[in-house]
Amino acid sequence: REAGDSPNLHLFEIYDDQAAFDAHLASAYFVAFRDKSADWFAAPPVIKVLSGIDVAE
Repeated sequence: REAGDSPNLHLFEIYDDQAAFDAHLASAYFVAFRDKSADWFAAPPVIKVLSGIDVAE
């Protein structure tokens, strides 16, 4: 959660590849959560796909 009075919540998840992410989105537990939580948020979630970096490079 952001500091202060911000209502923003950041959730970071790591997947091996796009297929793993797609499988997560199609899973029964995710679909159930998505349906149950639809009214909990003021706006739809913003999904950003980021790339990892190796800090040793």
